[in-house]
Amino acid sequence: VDTIDGAPKNETQLATYLAQAAELREALDRAGGGGLPAILLGDFNSGPGYVEEGYQVIAAAPGVIEAGEHLFPGSPLPTWDPGNPLVRLGLFPNEPAAKIDHVFLRPGASSGWQVVDARRVLDTPVEGIVLKDRSGGGVVHVPLSDHYGFLVEVETVDAR
Repeated sequence: VDTIDGAPKNETQLATYLAQAAELREALDRAGGGGLPAILLGDFNSGPGYVEEGYQVIAAAPGVIEAGEHLFPGSPLPTWDPGNPLVRLGLFPNEPAAKIDHVFLRPGASSGWQVVDARRVLDTPVEGIVLKDRSGGGVVHVPLSDHYGFLVEVETVDAR
């Protein structure tokens, strides 16, 4: 969803995105019907304060936690960051930093998850990967992606 300061600017894109989020939520709800624990993770391009209505479709599902928010309430853990050279030199350099990649967890009837650790990773330049800086002609060392990684460590726990 194209945004201006994290707010959607195209209603058609937003409607499509919200329909996709609703499909994910329905799949998550169906998975819970069998009493099994569930993990839903990926690049959602939404989060607290950034196309938040899409994020809330899943985050507000009964029993669901977002691992980073659960472990570090209120901490941004941004995975989209204008400090990333691939963002700074890309198409959306003025968008605010935001956590738009998530790991959602929901316990099952007899077992669940305990979040042990959650952190941003892959946020440093990779040796040998560079871009030409069009403005200055030099090279810029870059990380693997315009999104930093989000690593979560979980343990299974008995929910009984």
